[in-house]
Amino acid sequence: MSNFKIIVANWKMNPSIFEGIELLKSINQSIVRKKISSKIVICPPSLIIRDAIRIFSNSSISVGSQDCHYAQIGPFTGDLSYKMFEDIGCEYSIIGHSERRANHFESNKLIFEKLNSLNKSKIMPILCVGESFDEKNSGKASEAVIRQINESGINELEFKQKIIAYEPIWAIGSGKTPTKDEIMTIHGKIREKLNSKPNSNNIKVLYGGSVNVENASDIFSIKGVDGALIGGASLKQADFIKIIESVKI
Repeated sequence: MSNFKIIVANWKMNPSIFEGIELLKSINQSIVRKKISSKIVICPPSLIIRDAIRIFSNSSISVGSQDCHYAQIGPFTGDLSYKMFEDIGCEYSIIGHSERRANHFESNKLIFEKLNSLNKSKIMPILCVGESFDEKNSGKASEAVIRQINESGINELEFKQKIIAYEPIWAIGSGKTPTKDEIMTIHGKIREKLNSKPNSNNIKVLYGGSVNVENASDIFSIKGVDGALIGGASLKQADFIKIIESVKI
């Protein structure tokens, strides 16, 4: 990967279908008129992924899923397979988000299975890792993050390209962010872990967790931060564009 930022929008279960389609169109129109140096990825709810792919068909914006199942097909009620997302044109997939880990009890073992399947596809994984508030306060933030990376198997699987998103769990949706030094320290630990692998330069390490218009520029300036995974701020067209523009070329 060359030296550019990756900005990923995770819309979660927002907004409504019709509002989402209008937001996709609005973002596309704004990006077309601007000179953007970053790679932009939008991960909307699954029901409008095909709309997103159609809307961005003549754009540099890519589309991703917020999760996927590791099996191609099977008796998995309510799930959508990585192959289904690949077949409709998804280029990225978020894996292991803390909300999936907490609300759906996803283990590192399950996340390994998903990464293993994505390794056989054309979809680039975005692996989310991060520490809890208790782990932060007990001085075990780095240990928790590295354990998630180890147990997910990302070092065992040979990806041409991959992305890790560091999202401290306590910062997501809270309006709170770690200090610049704290972010740089964790990103440094992640990079140190990854550097033992061939082609480690092909791995981007993003920061996520209450990224907004006010703090985006500072976050992008931190050594070792290759981009951002953005939640709530990506649902506001004007704010999202300002965040994209805050990247210094």
